Amino acid sequence: MAPEALPPPRSRDGLALVLAPVVGAAAGLTAVGTDAAISALRHLGRGRGGVLGAGFGPAAAVVLVVGAGAAALILVWTRSVPEARGVPLVMEAESADPRGLPDRAAWWRAVAAALAIGTGSSAGHEGPSVLLGAALAERVGRRVGLDAEAARRLIAAGAAAAIAASVHLPLVAGLFVLEVLLPRRDLRALLAVASGATVGWTIWSVLVGPRRLTLGDQPLTEESALVAAAAIGVAAAAASMALTYGIIGGDRLRTRSGLGPVARILLGAVVVAGLGLALGPVLGSGQVVTPTLLRGSGAATPLLLALVVGKVVATSVTLGSGLPGGAFTPAVLVGAASGALVAQAVLGGTPAEVRACAVVGAAAALAALARAPLTAVALLVEVAGGFALLPAGLVAVAVALVLVSVSGATRLYDAATG
Repeated sequence: MAPEALPPPRSRDGLALVLAPVVGAAAGLTAVGTDAAISALRHLGRGRGGVLGAGFGPAAAVVLVVGAGAAALILVWTRSVPEARGVPLVMEAESADPRGLPDRAAWWRAVAAALAIGTGSSAGHEGPSVLLGAALAERVGRRVGLDAEAARRLIAAGAAAAIAASVHLPLVAGLFVLEVLLPRRDLRALLAVASGATVGWTIWSVLVGPRRLTLGDQPLTEESALVAAAAIGVAAAAASMALTYGIIGGDRLRTRSGLGPVARILLGAVVVAGLGLALGPVLGSGQVVTPTLLRGSGAATPLLLALVVGKVVATSVTLGSGLPGGAFTPAVLVGAASGALVAQAVLGGTPAEVRACAVVGAAAALAALARAPLTAVALLVEVAGGFALLPAGLVAVAVALVLVSVSGATRLYDAATG
């Protein structure tokens, strides 16, 4: 009699769902810690002349270059120089081997990113946090013996928690992970992501305190406003494509430059410091400037245009030099500035119109950059606190997505090092 066949290994999806909030709490704590370190360094720099805003001067430029140089030394010393950024690495782990995340390097990249961004380098703080949250989840999954599918779901939960704690928008975080990071979606994945995003956002709310924008009545309901929304979609698509190809171009230049990591990062920091001396608001991750735009604070048209161009260049140089960072928050900033530009050019440019157009522009730029329409709609709802911006926002998002699709533009996160 033939021996009885052994049963196949049992899936541990149940255990992954149980661990998802635990991992979410840990990822949320690390993201909040990274955010707090960046804020502390930013305020320290302000005391020396202002790392952000019009007060940026020669002393702060020196702080920026020293901060970037210190970050470069940390990356080299710990052998953590990134060949790819956080989101693409997590995408690769989700689609191929979930056990390939560099957990030790993730910690050092988060430290280096906090140091560099806090002192003024232009990049999104969410990128290293996503990698760190995913690496924590991968290590937990490996320790408890999760199979590959269960490990992928736990990693998605960690990534969602990190994004939620970084950008303070749990619905945006969850949908971004589902649309961009996960190649296969099912109910268990949805539950894990929802759990992670909710716990990550809760950790941030408890430790920092919720800070919601109050946008008030939205004016974007008339026919003229919908025409303006279409114009916002065009402007946001253009800004998104400029940011995408700027970052890709910076990556290619890095591989061909022949410079070592420290020299390359220092050279990039000098360029970004020069931009900061001319255009202070282009520095950092946009944690100060973006909320200002979304609240409708007025700015002259030339300054808004310079902010869009300068942020694209500064982020491309920073990431191209080899510093770790993300593109999510820079895309939101250039989109918000593009929307504010359209409000001044097409509409009356009142604070309420600038406020609404900035939110719509941020959503359209994010949709174009990540090809994530549901994430963009979630941003419209969460930032506005309701559905008032949906008609105009859907027009802008649709126009932006059509333009990037027709143009054949590369999605940043699909680039090898995007």
